[in-house]
Formats: sequence, C-alpha cells, structure tokens
Amino acid sequence: MAGAGPASVSAQRPLAVVNASPIALSLYAGQVRVLPQAGVERVAIGNGALLTASVVADKQIVLLGESAGVTSLYVWLRNGTQINYEVTVSADHYAKTAMELRQLLSHDKGINVSAVGDKVVLDGMYANQDSAAKIQKIVKAYPQVLNLVRERPEDQLVVPEQMVQLDVKVVEVRKQALDNIGVKWSNLGVAGPTFATSGYFYANSASFRGLNQEGYPITTPARPFISYLGLATQITSVLNFLESNGDSWTLAEPRISSVSGGSSKVQVGGEIPIPVSSGFGQLSVVYKPYGVILEFKPVIDKAGNVRSSIVAEVSQPDRSAGQGQFVAFTTNRTETEVSLKQNETLVISGLLKSVGARNKEGIPVIGRAPVLGRLFSTQEMTNEQTEMLVVVTPRIHTPATDRAQVLASENAYQRLNEVKDMIESKLAR
Repeated sequence: MAGAGPASVSAQRPLAVVNASPIALSLYAGQVRVLPQAGVERVAIGNGALLTASVVADKQIVLLGESAGVTSLYVWLRNGTQINYEVTVSADHYAKTAMELRQLLSHDKGINVSAVGDKVVLDGMYANQDSAAKIQKIVKAYPQVLNLVRERPEDQLVVPEQMVQLDVKVVEVRKQALDNIGVKWSNLGVAGPTFATSGYFYANSASFRGLNQEGYPITTPARPFISYLGLATQITSVLNFLESNGDSWTLAEPRISSVSGGSSKVQVGGEIPIPVSSGFGQLSVVYKPYGVILEFKPVIDKAGNVRSSIVAEVSQPDRSAGQGQFVAFTTNRTETEVSLKQNETLVISGLLKSVGARNKEGIPVIGRAPVLGRLFSTQEMTNEQTEMLVVVTPRIHTPATDRAQVLASENAYQRLNEVKDMIESKLAR
C-alpha cells in the first residue's frame, strides 16, 4: 500500500499547459517546417488533411503543409507539459508573404495588404515618414510586392523625432497709450483681431519697415521679443518703457515645448469653485479655470514649416456682473490656425477690453442732499480700454541638438535679458 500511494498521485496529476492561448504558426501548402522541441511524447492534429506531423530523434517536430485551411496541433511532453498551436496553411507562398507583411506593418495604420494573383499589393496612405521608409525597404526585399501606397500632402507628414518650442508673450497695453505713440490697428482697415507675421527687421533703423523687406536679419532665437513686436517695428522698446510707467504689463511669457503632432497647454492663473445644481435640491461644485490659458497643436512638414492651431484666452472673475453666490467672468479669447516658418513671429492683436467706472466727489453731508448736493459735488465717468497682444515664435529642435549649442543659446538669452533690464532701469529714471 505504501508503494501504491505515489503512483496514484502521479496518475491523477493534471497536465501543465505552457500557453493559455494557442501559438500561431503559418506555412503554405508543400512547405516543410521544423519545430525544435525535446522530450516529445506524442502529437495530435485536428485535421490531418491539412497538415501532417512527425517526431524526429525525439528532438524535433517536422510539419508538412498539405492543403489550405486552419487546424490545431497539440504536443505532449514526457514531463507532463502540453503545448497548443493554431496552424494556418495557405494555398501558395504569396499568401504567406501577405501574412508576413501584415505582421510587419501591423503598427502602420492606413496601409492595407492583400494577395492578388501572383502579386502582393500594398495600398493606402503613408502614416508618416518612418512608414514610407519602411515600405521602400519592403519593396526592395520582396520583388513580388506591388506598392500602391500614396504619399500624404507635405503639410500632413509628421516628423515625430522633432520637437517644437513656442516662445510666447502675452502683453496687455492701455489703448490710449498705444494711440499716443502712433500705433493704431484700425488704420490697417481690419475689423476685429489682427494677425501679422514678421518679415525681416533691422534693429538700428529709426524708421518703421514693412513686413516683406529683404536683406535684414530676423530676430534672434535666444530672445525674440527684445527688439520686435508687431508690424516689424521697434515697438517693444516703447512697450518696455510704457510698462515701467504702468501703461503696459506682461501677463505671461512662457516657453512651451511639444513633439510634432502633439499638443501643449499652459495656464497661468487659478481655479474658482462654481456651485451647480445637481437635481433634487442638491448643489455640487465644479472648478472654473481663469487667467492666461494657451493651447497649441504644432505639426512640422518636410519643408520645415510649423502648422499649428492656437488658442489664447485671458479671463478673470467679475463679481460685479454676478448675482448672489454665482460668479461671472470677463474673457478675451481668440482661436486660429496658422503656418509659420522657423523663427517667424506671429502677432495677434486687436483684442480690446473696456473697463468703466463712476467717481463722485463732494462735501460730506451737503454733497448727498437731494437738491443742493449737485451744487457741492462732482461726478466723473471713466472708460478705459486695454488691448491684448499675443506674440508667438516657433523654434524647431531635434534630439540630436548639440548640448554646447543649447548652453550657448541660454547664455545669450541671459546676457540679453541683463541688458534689457539695465536699459529699462535707465528709462524709468
């Protein structure tokens, strides 16, 4: 009885299955395939008309495709392990080539593979430049492949290895101050927000230059806003002076980076709780963001242009317009889609905001009398307009950018910033 115990346990021990799902194998009719596998006890085939199998020297399983179809192959090893296969037998090697190419191109969306007669046909559209290069290599390796894949337009080809850095500056200026220095956007004959891009700007000239004059250097990548803002003029230096006098202020000056084809969002501000009725007399709270909100979705084409959708919003709570516990918001928002070259600057202007106020001054007590109060008091109505300017300059970077070049750019940025602060301090005296 003592010797029978272990034998009984061994007989009842369940087989161990290596793979929970069958392993996929493919071959075409007439093809022989050898599977290296030691310790094979026996094999079983679901449909012997499609596939035959034999064990050679207890180390290999030899498979022979007989006819097209799909069948199962089960392999049992002497240690109790069971391995399951799902075998697909194709009618000819062209179908096999098509299956191989489907596996190679499984991550390239938009490309179809099909076997037609004695050819394997590829059709669809390239997803990106990497996909195009891969298909060119496949065509060289497989002479029976007919390539009908179409190229996308240049401006839709994504270069995933490149990064886009967007230098952004959001400025708010008192419109009266702009009018005093001669900058009147209405003279351009454009209603609503105005969009302009920089051409070439010569910093030493005392006169204003047009957008497309050639032969003058463009703004430097290290500090794009120190000598240029709007209509290729020297207005930034004036804005810096106005800022020192309190007539102009910078709302945000971020540097945003995004991979080509990706998106970036930056918010400078906060969130305010807003009560919302959720039914049955209950209130829930949602948070509304406010401040300076910028969103970009840049794409680089093969020509080096940067195409991007741009959303710029400046908002703030307005308690005077709200009722009870509800809060209103004043919002300046613009959305556009542009195409710019590297180091080319986009200016969005004409976003106006008006703030009105009533001031009353008079002699205490008498100034509030119903009739005599008008003789001993004065009222003043003020209406101030401000204009928001959004300036965007794209820079293209690759992962192979030299570290020394990056450090040199940052050092130049720091030096120019020190010079800017020194000039502003002298102008403010």
